[in-house]
Amino acid sequence: MSTWHEHPEALKAVCVLPFGSFDGATAAGINLFDAVIHQWDIVVGAGMDHEISEKLAVVALGVAGLLVTDEARRSGHYAAPVLAPVGAPLSVWLLAATGRQEQTVAPKP
Repeated sequence: MSTWHEHPEALKAVCVLPFGSFDGATAAGINLFDAVIHQWDIVVGAGMDHEISEKLAVVALGVAGLLVTDEARRSGHYAAPVLAPVGAPLSVWLLAATGRQEQTVAPKP
């Protein structure tokens, strides 16, 4: 499997996705957003702790504005936004924008 980094010319190409056409850099951001959010879903669903890197959160949060729209919420792709506490890390704001809440897992005995 190759990565976006291995093909920098792809970042300038037009990428056609099921919901629109985007430049490669935006498509890579959408790919990152999906990976970050769904990795969190899987890890938390498995009952494990997981922290989202703030470097990844800043990019994914920028893409969230493109993807997490009222229309996407109405169609059931995202829940209503959750309020993030003032001063919370960007990862918490990212989760909140997608209708998720930061969760911690209790230590196992």
